Amino acid sequence: MTKQGYAWTWQTMFTPHGRIPRLPYFLNGLPFSIAYVFLTMIGPTYLFVPTRFYYLGQLVVLPGIFFLMYCLYSKRLHDMGIPGWLGGVLLSPAVVSALWMFAYAFIPSPRYDFLYDVWSQVQPILANAVRLAALALLFVPGTRGMNAYGPAPREPVSPANMF
Repeated sequence: MTKQGYAWTWQTMFTPHGRIPRLPYFLNGLPFSIAYVFLTMIGPTYLFVPTRFYYLGQLVVLPGIFFLMYCLYSKRLHDMGIPGWLGGVLLSPAVVSALWMFAYAFIPSPRYDFLYDVWSQVQPILANAVRLAALALLFVPGTRGMNAYGPAPREPVSPANMF
């Protein structure tokens, strides 16, 4: 018996292995992107929560968002025939920004001001590069047929090409 098309399940969401087509990549990544933007940009301005509690909440939620986004990036890169570890490279500016915000909120010190100023100049450039890469993942088609990371998500799966 063969299955046709891409089937979204919890098992496919929480693993960086396999391949994912463009539309499910977009639809699965959209809620996590919105959550990340809310937690890092909108939330600090409009939520009236003490800063340290807010950053503690981020420390709990953001690693999960980062892992799920890494899984999506990795699977999309696999679909294009590119190693999935580059998904970690795509996430590195966001992870460093989150760690820097957390450290700056809990360890305020004048000696870190220079580093903060440098990072605030570099981070937008890196963030825009990541946005362009994420858009490229959305618009560049994957490889046709079987590649090193498995069968194409939209082709029938047979027992011969499952392993």
